Amino acid sequence: MEEVRGFSRLIEISGALKAVPDDPDDDMVVECAVIGNVTHIVTGDKHLLSLTSHQRIAILKAAEFVSLLSSS
Repeated sequence: MEEVRGFSRLIEISGALKAVPDDPDDDMVVECAVIGNVTHIVTGDKHLLSLTSHQRIAILKAAEFVSLLSSS
């Protein structure tokens, strides 16, 4: 946990973002990513993966992300 805390930051979300119509509980993940200004969401969640992207944030499986890292 301490290692993760070293490169993490807490953010607050409003809960107003509605991006995942099939699973509204996943909206908080996307909102955290938007506020955190991330480039990728790495997940196995089928509802998030069905989006493929949101506001220039790529949403992909772990294997796809590893492949992307390996090619760059």
